[in-house]
Amino acid sequence: MYLQENGLEKEEIHIFGDSQMAIKQMQGEYKIDPQKAYGYMAVRNAELIQQFNNLKFKWIPREENTFADKAAETALLEIDIKRKIWSK
Repeated sequence: MYLQENGLEKEEIHIFGDSQMAIKQMQGEYKIDPQKAYGYMAVRNAELIQQFNNLKFKWIPREENTFADKAAETALLEIDIKRKIWSK
């Protein structure tokens, strides 16, 4: 939304993420299942990014990006989305 509101659709945009699955979904390498957790968000994001000409995606392993992981967790909690915790 911010990028659209500021007319940046043709600019080179770098998107970094620590979820390899999310990055690959946005690049079209993995299918998106809208029935899975956060699937509806992935579908919406995939539709939005079609409006941009020059997106560059980069996966950063979570253990190398603790700051972003904590920021994402905080943002999710602020909008009242519960994270699934997978136990082994």
